Amino acid sequence: MDVRQLRENRATWEAIADSFDLTRGRPWKPVVEFLRAVPKGARILDAGCGNGRHTAVALEAGLDVVALDFSRRLLHHTRRQSERADLVEAAVERIPFRDSTFDAGIAAAVLHHVRGAEERIAVVRELVRVLRPGARLLLSVWSRDQPRFGPGKEPRPPVDGRPVEKGDAWVRWTQHGHDEPRFIHLFGWNDWRRELDYAHGRIERVWPEAIAAGEEPDNFFAVLRK
Repeated sequence: MDVRQLRENRATWEAIADSFDLTRGRPWKPVVEFLRAVPKGARILDAGCGNGRHTAVALEAGLDVVALDFSRRLLHHTRRQSERADLVEAAVERIPFRDSTFDAGIAAAVLHHVRGAEERIAVVRELVRVLRPGARLLLSVWSRDQPRFGPGKEPRPPVDGRPVEKGDAWVRWTQHGHDEPRFIHLFGWNDWRRELDYAHGRIERVWPEAIAAGEEPDNFFAVLRK
């Protein structure tokens, strides 16, 4: 686990949590569809829950939800709209639950904040570890092909003395008076498939999808089954 990167990521999200909450009210359709297919009463992990927009959907679907995030401020927003969820302050790199605890899991827009392919693969394995046999996990990451990163608009790669992979970038959060660099690993399609191949789970489905209006995909999704 890259402790330095983890600390930097946590500090960034603590700083922008309130602004992030103001801009993330609508849940994503692929996540909603996944959650509604989980049997009622099942125990689900919302890993990297952010402000709880998908936690709220899971609760409405009759699920028993554990919402996990390393940002205390984001968990505050999750609590505000999802009072019945169990909140856990922890990082996805080290999930504080035993093996085979959950009936399903989601990690929406989380994995691309983890630096290094080996680190990301380890996170997916950690997410699979806490699932019961046969349980399903929904993942999503940012695509390099989204329109805002077109020619002449490529984000700046990190320059901090640490190894840099193709797709590593600083994407600045500039809303509500902020100017905070966020680490993002922008995935190519082949990169996404390759990292999933190393996960301890069977790939059930993998697909691109445009969350915002546009011809190119903003995100790559995958469903793994343990």
